[in-house]
Amino acid sequence: MKLFLRLFALILIISTNTYSQVFDWEWQNPKPTGADHNFALILSPSDYMLFGNGGAVSRSSNGGEAWMTLYIDSLSRNINAASFPTATTGYVAGTSGMIMKTTDGGLTWNYQVSNTTQTIWGIFFLNADTGFATSGGGGLLKTYDGGNTWTAGSYGTVTNYCIYFLNSSTGFLGSSSATTGRLVKTTDGGTSWTDISSLLTGNSGTVRSITFVNANTGFVSTSSGLIYKTTDAGLSWTQVFTIGSTTTIIYNLAFGDPQNGLAATTLGRVVRTTDGGATWSLVQLTTAKGLYSVAALGTGAVAAGDAGTIYTTADYGATFVKRTNAPSQEQLQRASFPSATTGYVVGGSISTGNSFGDVLKTTDGGATWVKTSFTSSTRVYSVCFLTEQLGYVGVEGPTGLHKTTDGGATWTALNTGTGVSTSIIYDIDMTESGVGYAAYSSGHIAKTTNGGDTWTALPAGWSGAACYDIFIVNPSVIYALGPGGRISKSVDGGATFGQLPSLGTTTLYSMHFFSPDTGFVVGSSGKILRTTDGGGTFSEITSPVTTTIYVVRFLNRQTGWFGASGGDVYYTLDGGATWIKSKIRIGSSQSTRDIQFKDGILWLIGTDGMIMRGYADPLIPVELTSFTAAVDGKDVILKWTTGTETNNLRFDIERADGNRGNWRHIGSVDGRGNSVTPQAYNFVDANIAAGSYSYRLKQVDYDGSFTYSKTLNVEAEIPAEFSLGNNYPNPFNPSTVIKYSLPMINDQKSPIKVTLKVFDILGRDVATLVNGEQEPGSYQVEFNTSGINTPGYGSGVYYYQLRAEVSSGGGSFVSTKKMLLVK
Repeated sequence: MKLFLRLFALILIISTNTYSQVFDWEWQNPKPTGADHNFALILSPSDYMLFGNGGAVSRSSNGGEAWMTLYIDSLSRNINAASFPTATTGYVAGTSGMIMKTTDGGLTWNYQVSNTTQTIWGIFFLNADTGFATSGGGGLLKTYDGGNTWTAGSYGTVTNYCIYFLNSSTGFLGSSSATTGRLVKTTDGGTSWTDISSLLTGNSGTVRSITFVNANTGFVSTSSGLIYKTTDAGLSWTQVFTIGSTTTIIYNLAFGDPQNGLAATTLGRVVRTTDGGATWSLVQLTTAKGLYSVAALGTGAVAAGDAGTIYTTADYGATFVKRTNAPSQEQLQRASFPSATTGYVVGGSISTGNSFGDVLKTTDGGATWVKTSFTSSTRVYSVCFLTEQLGYVGVEGPTGLHKTTDGGATWTALNTGTGVSTSIIYDIDMTESGVGYAAYSSGHIAKTTNGGDTWTALPAGWSGAACYDIFIVNPSVIYALGPGGRISKSVDGGATFGQLPSLGTTTLYSMHFFSPDTGFVVGSSGKILRTTDGGGTFSEITSPVTTTIYVVRFLNRQTGWFGASGGDVYYTLDGGATWIKSKIRIGSSQSTRDIQFKDGILWLIGTDGMIMRGYADPLIPVELTSFTAAVDGKDVILKWTTGTETNNLRFDIERADGNRGNWRHIGSVDGRGNSVTPQAYNFVDANIAAGSYSYRLKQVDYDGSFTYSKTLNVEAEIPAEFSLGNNYPNPFNPSTVIKYSLPMINDQKSPIKVTLKVFDILGRDVATLVNGEQEPGSYQVEFNTSGINTPGYGSGVYYYQLRAEVSSGGGSFVSTKKMLLVK
């Protein structure tokens, strides 16, 4: 019974809630997410939680080694604070008055009415029922019934950042007000407050964090880089640390025990004490990103912050391990995908000044990214690849345009003779014929007709102001645009550019043209403009945003996307007449700088190293519910099913050797057109040689549009023994892949009776994935949870069991393994 109770508690701790949606986004950089982590909690030595922008909740069930990120707020608001008074009851709070509550350890979250629209910065619960929250505008909220009702009060008129109660009577509040007090105290449960800011000698900043290690000993940190300590329950305070700058914020404090504590601050640094806060030392981590939060329990701690940064320690902060996977967390400007597997993204330093550039490359569709050999002393602003090997990147100056012919292994500087040393190359647009253009901040355009061997400098149609974007409609018609409503056009193949009528004071950043006459331009203040007469006139489209729109791209004449600052990403399905907010959850601090399409896939590129992958068509026409591959001797058998189909013409089957990404078409299977019932398909890739192969499906609609499935990897050989592999990914939502192997018995391909089932923790049969005879070989099966309707089914631990029996009397094999579903 004790074992069962502990396991059940673990299920509650490591499970979180998500919201299912047809259109799915994937963070490819940083991983597990690029959302800012604003608050950290450790609920047990193994259960770590981070709360951040876009409603992100990142969770680890193994002490911070591996993380899964889910999103609990349908409005994608930022979470600024959290409080768990018990192991199962917790609260989060954030922008626009958001408060949410869980009573099952984070399995599900419910909204509460906060009675404020202000941003809530702090939340603290004494127990499951009694809690307080602080907000902008001097807001101070109280509840005595677990948040069923919140009473709106106030202290001061500016932002109250944090709150902490020692008991039901005594509490402390941290504020930004020099008038009503930066540190105030209550002794009557929050009915009245007294300014005790004078006890913080030398402080001129906002109190950002308050914590106590026992009834008497506590600490506060401030935005002026100071830490204070009390040993008499707040009657007096002593300054114990200064970071040396009155403008450096110490965001958060946490203690693993009374002696060992950590504080999170700017530029990738933590402040550490090992003597109960008497002395502190500054520790530099391997990042320059700001750390906004820290949590500690015993020897373990997690520090997290800007751009998805996560570090953990298991020795009180003596050493830290970076848990974020990100070749870049700087601003990324542009992307180019010559194929669905190979792509390049460029950008560079912003948090450390404009001092270096990045050129990132993927050869697996963005699953992994690495830096190429390219080096620069400034940010890389533009990129254009014609093939996987041939491409160009732009930095600054007449020799700031570089060319590679070997996929970024080596680079050659090209002299365009355009601009001066500080002239930024904002855009590059090359064609297979060798004609290309580069846009400069000096108001010039460089043109080549031989792939970059020689260049001619041209005025962009105006002088002085930058040229941000170039669009080649056809060999004769080219458009260019820039700030101050400037847009120009060439009708003679780029020999000359003439400025079109001004579009006012709007800074224009991006455009997309369907023909010489029809196109869109976008820019600052949410402006979207359309022309149907070649730029003679533009009409303004009603925009859903007022933020700066940096990029617009169209998949076809009806379906298009734009990306903006403030986390705004929208799409249109009616040619730009109306725009719909995407369900992407990146938070308000992110800006999308580029959007690229390839073979039905969409990539978003932006600030803080953001690379996100989704589908170019926001309405996925075919719901693929399973896709499996199995080796049968020298044959690979592919099977897949669909839940629904709309305008499904066919499936093209593609195969690649190993991981080289050299995809080729090996066959097609007709689709069912339109269907609302499940449909099953199969395809046999016959008589293949032993080796490693990858397979994918290309689903093609009647109009020629298409999307790709996930990739399955297959080892074409006969296994030597029975085996059941670990499912991947794990934890998972909504699907995971299980691999298993069946050997030949006595050198005979005797049929093997195979069952592969999934059970819940109570031993109930949840799903049967395989039930029948199979030949020896290697198999993999996808377990997709989206279609399971078992009562009580949800997040938690599940078991999958492989049972194999040789019909010729060769014995049996049984293996069971555990997996974790996090919904």
